[in-house]
This record gives sequence, structure tokens and C-alpha cells, in this order.
Amino acid sequence: MTIRTEYTVRAIDNSVDARAAADACNLELMAAGDTYSLQAAEEKVEECAVSLRDALKIESADYEVWRAWEDGEKDDAVEFLVPLDGKAHDVADIGASALGVDVSERLNVEAV
Repeated sequence: MTIRTEYTVRAIDNSVDARAAADACNLELMAAGDTYSLQAAEEKVEECAVSLRDALKIESADYEVWRAWEDGEKDDAVEFLVPLDGKAHDVADIGASALGVDVSERLNVEAV
């Protein structure tokens, strides 16, 4: 089973500037495909104005990586993430949604 940790920059206070800085950091991380890199998140915070750095924090969330495909189409499988947040999640429903199909007997899911 593969676990991925996603990092998000959050504003600690409710100031407009801190929220805007956090949003900008997260947009840049997503655009670069770096949401799973703590180092990249730390670098984004360091790029912010010194006066804003203390108003930002990096949060993390863990996810299990799964794969979904329909019978006979494993080559077209898609990966999707299931939160490891202590709540029950319908893996088949999440997998079907990631694949763009309805849950059916043709649907296959497996942990990666």
C-alpha cells in the first residue's frame, strides 16, 4: 500500500494578506505538481514577505493510493486518493468517480 502526504499552506490568522499569501503558495504548488513535497511547501512560505511568514503554517494530510478500472481495461486504470482521516470512505464510489463511471460489477479497485 502506498501512502502519499499532501501539504497545504494555511493562514493562521484571518488577515486578507495571510489568506492571499496562502492561496498563492497553494496555487503555485499545484501548478508545479509539488503538493506532495514538504520542501517545496517550505520554499513557497520562505518566498513570502518576511512579515507574512509567521502568519502561515504548513498542514499535512495522508492518503492511500488506489487504482480503478473496469473489467478488461486495466491498461486504462486511473489512480485516486482515499483520505486516511479515520473516517469510513466508500472506496468503490471514489474509484468510480475518478474513472468517470457508475459503480457496477465491472468496476475493479485495488490499493497500490
